[in-house]
Amino acid sequence: TPYPLEGNEGTIGFQHADKIRADALDAAEKLQAPVLTATLPIRGTSRGFLIYSPILREEKLLGFVAAEYAY
Repeated sequence: TPYPLEGNEGTIGFQHADKIRADALDAAEKLQAPVLTATLPIRGTSRGFLIYSPILREEKLLGFVAAEYAY
């Protein structure tokens, strides 16, 4: 769930499937470390980047935390 939820309702269920995001997710999983994306469109109104950090338990991937930064 995005935080804060107010104003970010449209991000619920967002698919990170485009090539830039998918490549960063693959790298974060492989490296088991946070990874930054290349510059990309953020919500269609600006440009920025994302940080994906894998959530691991006993070296097993449970999911990811994502943060986006628009500029």
